[in-house]
Amino acid sequence: KVFLFELRQIEVQAQRVQGFAFFLRQNPAYQPQEWSESDHIPEIWNQINPLQFQAYADPMDRGMEESLIEIAKKIKTESDALLAKQKKRTLNSVSLNQQVKKRLDIPLYRKQLKAYVVFVRNTPGKQVSALAYRQAFVEGIAPEIWLACVLNECLRQKNKELKIDLREAEHGVAFSGNQKVTDIFLTYQG
Repeated sequence: KVFLFELRQIEVQAQRVQGFAFFLRQNPAYQPQEWSESDHIPEIWNQINPLQFQAYADPMDRGMEESLIEIAKKIKTESDALLAKQKKRTLNSVSLNQQVKKRLDIPLYRKQLKAYVVFVRNTPGKQVSALAYRQAFVEGIAPEIWLACVLNECLRQKNKELKIDLREAEHGVAFSGNQKVTDIFLTYQG
């Protein structure tokens, strides 16, 4: 059993040597370069299947375990890399100081929408037109945008007690799939 195991390992090495010899026959002008400082293996080295090179030793390969232990023992524990001071990070630095929290103002249209919903809630059972409210209390927002904002606000989960009544435009195109909403009436049912 031991003989077969060693023979199979020798076969793998022989296949690698044969693969490299085949590569040299295919590329007679091949010149080895200094790749010890490179992070990546050139693609030309990985063209032959039995011959796979890596830029680092495989720690899971049990055949390399002894040589990796020897290399680790030779490394000085007081090397410059271990003694080097870590540079202070300027970008993404972590500070323990409490940052001043800024309170952001609510956009004007959100304030106006909130006032409209409060107005509807204060008049339960009565239909309130979104465009009529806009003409009376809201300035600086186009009617189409106001209707879109009102519809979006009414579809929120917290406003589920509001009944929405859409007034659609009468137009001749039947079954177009699009609805042109001319006004929205809200009724509070709380």
